[in-house]
Amino acid sequence: GVPVEHWKTCEWAVNSIKSYNAIHIKDYTDYSKDLTKEQLIEYLDGNISTNYNEPCNVKRQNEKWLRDVYNNCIATHNLMNIMKVKGSDLEIVDTDKYCYIMTYSFPCQDLSLAGQRKGMETSQADGGTRSGLLWECDRILNELSSMTYTHTHTQSSTLPQVLLM
Repeated sequence: GVPVEHWKTCEWAVNSIKSYNAIHIKDYTDYSKDLTKEQLIEYLDGNISTNYNEPCNVKRQNEKWLRDVYNNCIATHNLMNIMKVKGSDLEIVDTDKYCYIMTYSFPCQDLSLAGQRKGMETSQADGGTRSGLLWECDRILNELSSMTYTHTHTQSSTLPQVLLM
């Protein structure tokens, strides 16, 4: 019986973004109605993937597709490409009023016996494997731990209170 509010998500795979909205959020508002095709391209460029591995060339996509992806991203409060997310993008405030739960994972193919077992020593942003995306979560948590905000004369942490990996 505890109320839960979806806050932010970080997913760059287009099919996963659309599925998340369809299953959990169910928000089909046209958030793109006042944007041009060029603005949609600028927003999505380098931030989404159609094959789960590399950024999609959004400039090749038609406007209807761009609007659909954009609307799903906005509806799900999606920050998209984790390698571009900053700790402040999570907008964690009022930790005395809300309990923030951060769930995270990373692709496991580079660790699996069925995969190539390349490991995860280096972040993908620094040329490492996809499993190295774990280090992006570590980077974001470090950024959050160095931030504080002042609210009604008290300082509060900006870290999520619960981490689920």
